[in-house]
Amino acid sequence: MKKKLLSTPRNFQHFNRSLIAFQLNYLKAISYKIFLPVFLFFVSNFMYGQATITHTFDTNNSVIVPNGLTSMNIQAWGGGGSGGGATNLPALQGRSGSGGGAGARATATITVVPGTTISALVATAVSGTAGANGTAGNPSTISGFESFISASGGAGGLGNITGNASYAGGAGGSTGAGTVTAGGNGGQGFTSGLAALFTSGAGGNSPGFTNGGASHTSVIGGVNENGNPGGIPGGGGSGGIITNTGEVRAGGAGGAGRVIIGYTCPTYSINSTSAAGACVSTGTSLVTLTGPAANLPVGTYTVTYNRTNPTGTNLTATMTVSTAGTATFTAVGFTTVGTSTVTIVSIRSQDCISTVNSGNNSANVIVSALSVGGSISGGSTICSGGNSATLTLSGHTGTVLRWQYLIAPFTTWVDIANTTGTGYVFGPLGQTVRFRAVVANGTCAEAVSSEATVTVNPLPQGGLTANGPFC
Repeated sequence: MKKKLLSTPRNFQHFNRSLIAFQLNYLKAISYKIFLPVFLFFVSNFMYGQATITHTFDTNNSVIVPNGLTSMNIQAWGGGGSGGGATNLPALQGRSGSGGGAGARATATITVVPGTTISALVATAVSGTAGANGTAGNPSTISGFESFISASGGAGGLGNITGNASYAGGAGGSTGAGTVTAGGNGGQGFTSGLAALFTSGAGGNSPGFTNGGASHTSVIGGVNENGNPGGIPGGGGSGGIITNTGEVRAGGAGGAGRVIIGYTCPTYSINSTSAAGACVSTGTSLVTLTGPAANLPVGTYTVTYNRTNPTGTNLTATMTVSTAGTATFTAVGFTTVGTSTVTIVSIRSQDCISTVNSGNNSANVIVSALSVGGSISGGSTICSGGNSATLTLSGHTGTVLRWQYLIAPFTTWVDIANTTGTGYVFGPLGQTVRFRAVVANGTCAEAVSSEATVTVNPLPQGGLTANGPFC
């Protein structure tokens, strides 16, 4: 008995739909595998070319504006005020100074000129003074841009000198230029009977940080400390504390400020590369790059390149762009006769670097051997009015650029127009002449051949005709 076939029309349709679904999913998977690496390649190259650079300075420093960059983002923190000290303690009392205020934080975007120097002026730390009020912190800014970006320092804490009940902490810095965020106020200082439990004023915290100097806490007697310093950037110092008669203490130092200079790098790119020939004697070739004016702005760069013959990798040279879109640099090391390929790897201006992988970043350099002038045969003696014999150049290296002649008093060579071959016949001569050829091989310096002399004898007087070299 025969078995029934399972592939009914309905089953066939279901199978067909399943097959189509499988094919679609397979194509999606393949497309994803192809698309993802390509997508990541372009994203990584874009991010690399558009790198974000951040310079953080806690002391005075500077940066040079990269080529093509017109704006920078600045953050500045003023210095923290130092804490107040403590002194003049009578018996059975404790005293503490108040904390210094933290420096303000300011932000701004400034307009800059490529190639100029941007100098960060960073607030220095300020020390506390024994038994006296604290010192106010200094401002932080950018030289020449004070009206655009500046962050004030925090006020110093009050010293506990007279034994008042409490001493207010120094106010946080709150003024400046740009968008300003006030620093935290310092904690208050105290006077305590019997030196019972009390604290010194803590330093104020800078915006975005917990960096004020920590306060001191007394026990009954026995605590005599200078204040703790504020941290960077711009933390206020804490107040000093005493519980023993005759002690003198200073507040903690106010923290130094900070300036952060940030920017997004331009992208440098090229469309074509060409290179002049080189001579083994110098081994240099002038390489020219062209690209969009916006991606090759005027300025000086560092270019990295590879060379094939002889092999050299990650070689660097100074590249100049005098007209936006056209750059030149001198590649070196071409000491082997033949063809060498120069490939541009990257272009850099200050901290901004762009890799070059456009496919138009290579050029061939023809490297020539030294020019050799060779020697001339065919010098002869003729009668006046006769033509020279054929002068023939041999043993030379390079191309004949021109022939030259020299006549008495034999001091100055004269070029013979339109003479570039290896053979030459001079027309009717009336006096003795010396000849030579000028040869150049590629870009190598010219070389001259040996000299050939055509001696001209005068014709006899009395109307006799010339019948040979003895006229």
